[in-house]
Amino acid sequence: MAFTFNSNDIQMARKQLGFLGDYNVSIASAEFKGLNKAQQEYFVLHLEVIDGSEKGVQLIHSFMDDSNAEKAFRYREINALIAGIGGIQDGQAFELKDVATFLPNKKLAVRVGKFDKDFYNGKTIYKPQITNFAPLMSESKPDLSQPRPQNNAAPQNQAPAGAPDPFAGMTEPNDNAMPVDPFA
Repeated sequence: MAFTFNSNDIQMARKQLGFLGDYNVSIASAEFKGLNKAQQEYFVLHLEVIDGSEKGVQLIHSFMDDSNAEKAFRYREINALIAGIGGIQDGQAFELKDVATFLPNKKLAVRVGKFDKDFYNGKTIYKPQITNFAPLMSESKPDLSQPRPQNNAAPQNQAPAGAPDPFAGMTEPNDNAMPVDPFA
């Protein structure tokens, strides 16, 4: 079968989040991971932004039930997640090992409040960090004044100084609409 090239229809398979902000997401998958080194159950969610200029961006967030720990705090993220999704009553119990059966395709809003600097294969990367959960909003609201940081160090495979940048001038459209803030 022949492939027809179209220079006006280009997008990389995995898009990175460009801005901090509040995003409507769908849970693409949930994976129960078992027990961590501290013997606490945990699971990982793969989320996908479902609207706006960042549509299609994938986010990953891990959740841990440390409610039996001496200084428990991470379990509250699970409560915030469930509150954002809705449908579970106060006091209702469920098994974390079952997250893969009831969380996929649920929709909610997340706040990406910071980019954490990390290093991977000798490169500096900035990972978006989810800092809050809420019910689905009318539309996502990227904070265009808070872009993803750029690495100042040249990547190992960068073109020599003075070489033309083949990506210069390429940008993605941004949606500046700002509806009411559900995180307020």
